[in-house]
Amino acid sequence: MMNLETFQTLVRENLKGWYSRKEHEDKAVDRITAIRAEFRAILAEVNRDGISQVLDYLDECGFFYRPSSADRHHNYPGGLAEHCLGVYRKMLLYGLGDSFNESVKIVGLFHDLCKCDMFYFNGREIFSHKRHGHGSRSVRILRRFGVRLSGAEYRAIRYHMGKSNNPVRLKDPEFVKAIKEPLRKAVSWADHEDSAEACARARRK
Repeated sequence: MMNLETFQTLVRENLKGWYSRKEHEDKAVDRITAIRAEFRAILAEVNRDGISQVLDYLDECGFFYRPSSADRHHNYPGGLAEHCLGVYRKMLLYGLGDSFNESVKIVGLFHDLCKCDMFYFNGREIFSHKRHGHGSRSVRILRRFGVRLSGAEYRAIRYHMGKSNNPVRLKDPEFVKAIKEPLRKAVSWADHEDSAEACARARRK
């Protein structure tokens, strides 16, 4: 596990030029550090192989300070992890029941894991590395570290994007199965709601 001082130094190095005033940068670093701590606290309750390795990877790849997009929702330092936390919290409101608790943690927090190396800062601009396979990349990263997913968890992450009536995707039997499952319904709804709320907040500023 990366110690706190090293983590915060890494964040500052990668946000250099984004904030014109040090107090604003300090506030952002504190916010990002708090998000990281909450992530780790939630996932400490998940008893699966590979979770600690994934958490180390999140530090190394910059997951906690990266934005969720270049010009859409959560397009600011820390936006990616903040969005994933928001999706997790909204999934808790969906009413899935206690049997889904661990799945909600994994699916909500890791549904956009694929974006961990997609966006980077250059001063006040956000640039993107082209990456293909939104949900499938997230699943592959989890599997790389030995995290075993149930079929429903796999499908919820893999197919969390996309309209349920998309004629092309309806030719995929796994997608057809996913859109009928409560876990995929919950993450798809939560993702949309959290993204829309972030866009609305940005418009009000």
